[in-house]
Amino acid sequence: MTDPTSQLLYRLKILPTQLARARERYRQLLTEATSYRMHDLLAEEEQAMALPLVPAPPLGRDGAASVAPARGVHGGEA
Repeated sequence: MTDPTSQLLYRLKILPTQLARARERYRQLLTEATSYRMHDLLAEEEQAMALPLVPAPPLGRDGAASVAPARGVHGGEA
């Protein structure tokens, strides 16, 4: 079993590099889509970028979301 502190330190160390690479790849894909005149795809992307970011729920050890369902989801409660 790995030490949670060392795992966190590792993630904090490599995450900025991973984000920079992901942003660069994203720019490359947008440029490619533009060169192929994929205007519908680019319009969808513009709409998606206008939506607010919603953080994903935290994951448990098995990879499943560890958030309980909200009230009223199944019972019709207000």
